[in-house]
Amino acid sequence: MKLESLIILLISITSILGQDEDSMHYILDNIYLGDVLAAENETYLKSFNISVVINCAYEHISDYEDLKAYELNLTDHFPQQLFPTFEMAYEVIKHYNENSKIFVHCMSGMSRSASLVIFYIMKEKKWDYDTSFEYVQKIRSCVNPNSYFVEQLKDYYDKYIK
Repeated sequence: MKLESLIILLISITSILGQDEDSMHYILDNIYLGDVLAAENETYLKSFNISVVINCAYEHISDYEDLKAYELNLTDHFPQQLFPTFEMAYEVIKHYNENSKIFVHCMSGMSRSASLVIFYIMKEKKWDYDTSFEYVQKIRSCVNPNSYFVEQLKDYYDKYIK
């Protein structure tokens, strides 16, 4: 092995080992939920065989060499509307999740990206907001969608899923 290859391998291993284990959590159906720290580390994402990234944050632009990225550009406060953006993101997830692992993130992995994952679960499992939220929060304890997002998700459930 050439010295250059060995150095690159060592840097990759160090990068992966140095990643905060709370930066990303497996939720279900090949979907991972996390924060911008995980999102900024392509080597870390590849170590989990992530091939698709959905970025919910407007503050961060994805820049990957080998990963497919979708930018939702959501703010985390009123009057941000989740729909129809979430419906489009749901279709992206459905398109990829049988054959690919998907990483959904925002800045902290607490509100915007968590809301998208909760929405996905609500639609797929036909669960109400509270059941979906509790499921995700048991896996990623910091999940805490803002109240305006909670209201929109509950309304969506009542109108379209119930």
